[in-house]
Amino acid sequence: MLSAFANGLDAAPVMHTVDQQPVKSVGNGITTPRDLVNDEDIYLTVTMLSESVAARLREHGMRAKTAHLGVRDAGLFSLIRQTKLEKPTNISVEIARACMQLFRENYTWQVPVRSLSVSCSDLVGMDNPVQLSLFDDEASRRRAEAAEIAVDDIRRRFGYRAIGRALFLKDRAIGLMAPKDDHTIHPVGYLQNATMDSVIGRR
Repeated sequence: MLSAFANGLDAAPVMHTVDQQPVKSVGNGITTPRDLVNDEDIYLTVTMLSESVAARLREHGMRAKTAHLGVRDAGLFSLIRQTKLEKPTNISVEIARACMQLFRENYTWQVPVRSLSVSCSDLVGMDNPVQLSLFDDEASRRRAEAAEIAVDDIRRRFGYRAIGRALFLKDRAIGLMAPKDDHTIHPVGYLQNATMDSVIGRR
């Protein structure tokens, strides 16, 4: 992949400057500096990733109806699970809550966890009407979304670490990582047209 990029190899068709690929999903994954060994480690990392995913959803003016959690353990065994969200959301707490439930229902802690990923799909625009319920506190959800938008603005102006949850100070090696800022997006055409030889190198 690096060799292809260095030599300017990109099989993507030339697109007009106003063309945009529709966003179908948003996600972030991370391999942590150390193994994750308990639910508290998982919660910290899932919350951090959910913040990143929620911020990117808001950047695109979207909310998600499905959350996905990917887990890879220290033995390199991987699993991916998904769940429907109660309502379309771009609120990090709601995404993290759904992913933590997926983790607790599907992981048995036979070995430590090495990496995690959080992603969201089934996206709808923030201007789409939301069905209300007599039992939901929609005003509270709107306040939570507004608060996260304010955090987005602070981080955009002053950097990711200008504001954050106290939770992240429990383990600075993990909590102060910035998955959104560090997220790398490769050219679409490269990954669409790449062969295994071009990805792993010709031998």
